[in-house]
Amino acid sequence: MKEKRQAKILEIINQEAIETQEQLLRELEKAGFPTTQSTVSRDIKELGLGKSPSGGRLVYMQVQDQLGYSLTDRMMRTLRNALLSVDYAGNFVVLKTFEGGAHAAAAALDKLQYEEIMGTIAGDNTILVIVRDESMTKTVAERLQQMMER
Repeated sequence: MKEKRQAKILEIINQEAIETQEQLLRELEKAGFPTTQSTVSRDIKELGLGKSPSGGRLVYMQVQDQLGYSLTDRMMRTLRNALLSVDYAGNFVVLKTFEGGAHAAAAALDKLQYEEIMGTIAGDNTILVIVRDESMTKTVAERLQQMMER
């Protein structure tokens, strides 16, 4: 049942501009899939859905980055466009951004939910990325460098 419901969710969001979970619940019910808000919320997360601009509104879409992590296209562009340099030492990665770009870029990076990253701290043009284990720092830095270069 879960697979059919999730397939129906993807069909619905591809055919209609769905802005809220409540709207999605109503459409699922119309299609013969009565469910709860908490189930729809879990489905949204499992399917990698995010909200992206469409026709002046934010609507649900299935979006993932090249590594398979859920992230809206807008957030990915924000991160890519903001990054100017990547450096690392110990279990820290330091990202430089344009002036005022660190907060938006850090929020986008947090959305990636890389399990190697414990968290980020953003200033005006600098982001401190705290990596769980020093052995993973170089890999995280290289991944961010590649993202910046695309």
